Amino acid sequence: MLQVEGAAKFFFAAGVGRLGISMTGLGILWLVQHYTGSFASAGVVTGAFAISEALMGPQVARHIDHRGQTRMLPLLLFVHGGAAAALVASVVLDVSFVGTCLAAVAAGASVPQLGALSAARWSHLLDRSRLAAAFSLETVANDVAFLAGPALVGLIAAFVHPLAGSVCAAALIVLGGLTLAAQRTTAPPFGTHPLAKVLDGGIMMPAFFTLLAVNIGLGLFFGSMQLAVTAFTVEHGTPQLGGVLYGVMSVASLLGGLIYGTRQWKCPPGRLLLGIAVYFSAATAILMVADSIWSLAGLLVLVGIAVAPMMVLSSALTERNMEPRMLTQAFTWMNSASAAGIAAAAALSGTAIDSWGSAAGFTCVVIVALIIATTTALGQRSLK
Repeated sequence: MLQVEGAAKFFFAAGVGRLGISMTGLGILWLVQHYTGSFASAGVVTGAFAISEALMGPQVARHIDHRGQTRMLPLLLFVHGGAAAALVASVVLDVSFVGTCLAAVAAGASVPQLGALSAARWSHLLDRSRLAAAFSLETVANDVAFLAGPALVGLIAAFVHPLAGSVCAAALIVLGGLTLAAQRTTAPPFGTHPLAKVLDGGIMMPAFFTLLAVNIGLGLFFGSMQLAVTAFTVEHGTPQLGGVLYGVMSVASLLGGLIYGTRQWKCPPGRLLLGIAVYFSAATAILMVADSIWSLAGLLVLVGIAVAPMMVLSSALTERNMEPRMLTQAFTWMNSASAAGIAAAAALSGTAIDSWGSAAGFTCVVIVALIIATTTALGQRSLK
């Protein structure tokens, strides 16, 4: 796929921005918690960002589709860069908590969904016979960014400074987005892509809502796990290991994705997703017995090995169940669903952890895993 003229340039440009987007939520969490000392405050600000991103993502994508990527991206990135700078300044200078939340809302609303924009370029360049391979490549890129980004920003925040994590995330988004905007030859024509409508009759089907619920659950998992792991390391006097532990889970997840991708599975993908979700529920339940950094690291391996396969299967089922002309819109809504889950988890888990400690955070993770398994079981008939 990357041999197609111009493809490698826009794919890697979007990849840089995707990495920045995946770093932003945890970067805000570390930044606010460091300066306020409150997980609840950090969760509220992170939630404000994620809710804004979830609600506005499809709307922003629709306007980009109508007016063109090269025209809209620079404007969005200017707004996002300014909002990110205002957010950092408000936290560091302790100006106003309301002002911090408003800056987080502006930053979330102006995040361009670079994964969807990259998919739109593939749709413009390739015929339908080659789109499946291109979308698989996009899935891998999204999964790697979503798994590696939080670990990377955690390490930066722990070993450099919490401020550096947020600055690095914003810089990657702006750099990747501007590089993508500069590539005019591969940009799709204005107003012809499926995102011209926010919701189309072709997407309103049971499978769409099942997969939407699964992606909300995955977002809830990531949001709760980030807070729970961070709180656990703080309680054990090793806050600098939060990013390392999250990185352990990410590496295990990538390993699980590799194992999944190198095998031929005879089981239908819907049933395979259900089986992995059931295992995932059991693995998260064991987290409750962790009593040291080392024991938590080992248990996170058991949890992480199921994460990437669930994400890949979710993307594969989205492709299989949605009409080809609706794929980019569907992927955008799945991303927004995950962002909404992260937002809700950040706010609820942060409050619970402030009151009852990291055990409350891991309890939230277990509940979320059960929700994912239940949703997948109930939606089996709708998934092809």
